[in-house]
Amino acid sequence: MADNEEFVNEMNINDKLFDPCGILSSWGVGNQMMVAAGGDVGSERPNQLAHLPILIHEVRWSNEMHLDITRKLLNESHRIFIEVQEARNDFQKSSQGQQLLVKFSRKYRSVLRACVLEIKSKIEESIMEDVQLVMQLELLSMMEIIWNLCEILFIENSPAGVVLSRLAEWCKFHFTQADDFMEECIQTEQPYNHELYWSTIKCLVLQGRTDDAQNMLKLHPECQSQKDNAFLSMEELLRKMPHFTYYRGQSVVEFEMKWNHWQEECRRRFDEGEFNVNKELQEIAMILCGEDAVFENPDYGGWHQMLISRLLFTQPTVSVMELQHHSKISVESCGGHEHLGAFDHILLAAFELDPYSVIKECSQQLSNWWLAAHLSDIFYHLGILSQKKLEFGVDFHELLILEYATSLMSHESLWRVTIDYLSACSENENNYLSLFVRKIPITSEKKASKLLRICQNRGLLAEAQSICRQMSVSALQRNRLGAALSWCLKCNDSALTMRIAEKMLSEYARTGEFTHIDLLDYLGPSILLSDRLTFLGKYRDFHKLYAEGMHKESGNLLLNLLISNIAPVEFWPSLLIDCLPLLECEEIVFNASDSAKLLAKSNTLDQINLDSELSDSEKETRQKRLELLKLNMSRNLARAIVNAG
Repeated sequence: MADNEEFVNEMNINDKLFDPCGILSSWGVGNQMMVAAGGDVGSERPNQLAHLPILIHEVRWSNEMHLDITRKLLNESHRIFIEVQEARNDFQKSSQGQQLLVKFSRKYRSVLRACVLEIKSKIEESIMEDVQLVMQLELLSMMEIIWNLCEILFIENSPAGVVLSRLAEWCKFHFTQADDFMEECIQTEQPYNHELYWSTIKCLVLQGRTDDAQNMLKLHPECQSQKDNAFLSMEELLRKMPHFTYYRGQSVVEFEMKWNHWQEECRRRFDEGEFNVNKELQEIAMILCGEDAVFENPDYGGWHQMLISRLLFTQPTVSVMELQHHSKISVESCGGHEHLGAFDHILLAAFELDPYSVIKECSQQLSNWWLAAHLSDIFYHLGILSQKKLEFGVDFHELLILEYATSLMSHESLWRVTIDYLSACSENENNYLSLFVRKIPITSEKKASKLLRICQNRGLLAEAQSICRQMSVSALQRNRLGAALSWCLKCNDSALTMRIAEKMLSEYARTGEFTHIDLLDYLGPSILLSDRLTFLGKYRDFHKLYAEGMHKESGNLLLNLLISNIAPVEFWPSLLIDCLPLLECEEIVFNASDSAKLLAKSNTLDQINLDSELSDSEKETRQKRLELLKLNMSRNLARAIVNAG
């Protein structure tokens, strides 16, 4: 990434129309692309291919985290990642910041380990070999080895003496050749006659597991002899080999004194020829004496294993900073850099204490971004991966998180996880979220509500309005007017609100009943969003007042709706007809002035043709009601004048 190297992933799509017709492509979401034949101007299909349909191919890459077998890793690591982001302020303020990061690192590693064991179990249970499972096992095992090594070298910050014992544990845990050999030998009646017997002991010694090596050596008949011999001498040396115990109060100086005394004893016995009687014992003695030649045998492991073995028997109190020098020696003694593979380059970068190179190699050599993203995040909070701008202006740490999030985008069920990772890109968080949110398919109201809440919390107001508008239009198309109005009010779209309110009014005009009463009764300030909604809400209030027997109040509200011109013209007849029961009340609801205004509105209505869409019977019924209305208005006017006089 820092170098101008290009790594190209090639994918083959078998489509016979590509050559004659060219290729059209369109980006999907994340690591997804749609590809189809076409695009070349003037290109025509050959006659022999005329019968073939044009296919749209969906191309995805870096999608290992979409698989069912890696879903546990994805979900659990996502939870840990959120915990790390929530605790990031504690890393700087608290003196225990490093210990917190060690704890989080071990959590990540335990999840990796659980996934490795689960895949191993599935492989053992499967009747036929599953190539995909085997590939994932290899990948996750490699990631676990890399993470564990980086945890020891970068995160734990172990003191001199401790780091080598931790590396020996790393070697024992991940490179199990010695255990496999030992198990095979022990299962036989005479382990000492097994062809792997001596190889097992040597591998155990090279890993510093002198107790296990001693137990294996005791299985040989010569060790059961009461006479002093080379076997008993070797067993004694293995038993007496000192091991550094820093956490029990042992100092480095004290350990070095014991260790030097022990190796001098090994050298003396070797020089005196005590082990010349047995070639295998002689080679083990050479290991204990730290002879260089014995650490160049490729049969006992790769350069990284030989590095640890060499240091165990030459410089057991090596510090972390000295590993860089010794790793170069080990690589050269095992054939040089030209024999290193991709995995070796990652491990070498770790031993050279170069976090940038570790992350760079992981992102280039591994087939997904999980390790690069999560390990770099730990490094970043640890302070060893400081803010580093790349050529195109993006922060190195942020780019890795973004790449991992991008690899999750194309799976529709991982949108929530993707948002959490994008939120960790502090510099361009809202820009990334804005672009991603627009491409999330909204398939349910529950999903829309979650997405809306996220947008509101992140300050993505335009995206929040877009979601509400989209849900409102969708509900309106399905004639779910209540849901449409509810979503529309959240985005404050006056034009869409007017359209929905008109639909509700049309429904009332058709059925004579209000639907979605609960929503209309609690509109609050939203009632002012559009004139139609204001009228709809006030008209609903009129019906409530009338139903409660508050005739005077309902009459005043109805009159205000008529004379304020807030009501649609086509709704005037309905409002005037609603006056009839109020005009027939024993109490006078409308005074002389009110009655005159109602008569004027009725006369204005006579001059407007609103009956063009009505049938003849409907026209006749409406006309009779309006004539009755005028008669009642005249009577009410007379009553009001008499009552006033």
